[in-house]
Amino acid sequence: MQGQAPHMGRWNICGGGPSLRKEYSKLKKGVIVSVNGSHDYLLSKKVKPDVFVMVDPREHNERFVRRPQRGIKYLIAAHCDPEVFDRLEGYDVEIWYPIEYGLPLPSIGGGSTVGMRAISIGYILGFRNIHLYGFDGCMKESHHAYPQKENDDEPVKKITYQGKDFYMTEWQCAQAHNFEEMVKHLDFNLTVHSSGVIKHIRNYYAS
Repeated sequence: MQGQAPHMGRWNICGGGPSLRKEYSKLKKGVIVSVNGSHDYLLSKKVKPDVFVMVDPREHNERFVRRPQRGIKYLIAAHCDPEVFDRLEGYDVEIWYPIEYGLPLPSIGGGSTVGMRAISIGYILGFRNIHLYGFDGCMKESHHAYPQKENDDEPVKKITYQGKDFYMTEWQCAQAHNFEEMVKHLDFNLTVHSSGVIKHIRNYYAS
């Protein structure tokens, strides 16, 4: 993946948080980016994403690409399960490399979740107007906008951040920490549309 010159194109990342149920209908012009299960969720709502991003190497993630579509760019981390690449054979696939491997080529960091990596990918592609949908970052009525059994039994704890309480799993806490570190040094426009800890962090550092 080659870096691009900065521009003000709109990079709309659709995470899988519960708020996506209401927010998918608010997507505006720009590139629509899906991650993991938001790919099929958007398709079920007659919204076709332009891009799909995957980073998790676990075997069960192949289920997120069982409905590949022509016209979607699939950005798949090099370490993803071989079944993912088998299911995407013949589709528009580009491999990218997580920075953890320390390879002597362009590689992508950004954090512990695919949503955070999607922010970094957009930045590398030159986007300086990034919008987040379905980025609750905390538990609400459920952990995702759609069923995702792998997260059903995860322990949840109450976290107080700048005077406000949130109920979060371990991976949500890690993502919040990654996001906080990122927004401390922003040099691009970032809008969080979802209510939750991610928006709370963004607003705190924007004030």
